[in-house]
Amino acid sequence: MVDITAIFLAAGRGMRMGERGRMIPKGLLSIGEATFVEEAASTLRAHGISAPRIVTGHLADQYATLASERLPDAELRHN
Repeated sequence: MVDITAIFLAAGRGMRMGERGRMIPKGLLSIGEATFVEEAASTLRAHGISAPRIVTGHLADQYATLASERLPDAELRHN
């Protein structure tokens, strides 16, 4: 069995989002109940890929909060 790690590049500042990009990372936006990162992780899990790695930068603390509360299998790496 091949071990695959999914990597989310989430260190950007979201400049084109204007003020909203200064307040919340793009990966933590949502349509519905789950954030984009949670939706992507769920899709990967459904296909046998677990423990996503999230490369953070801008507003990294918000990703840390999400990981501790709702994505305990995620590994965070700060850029």
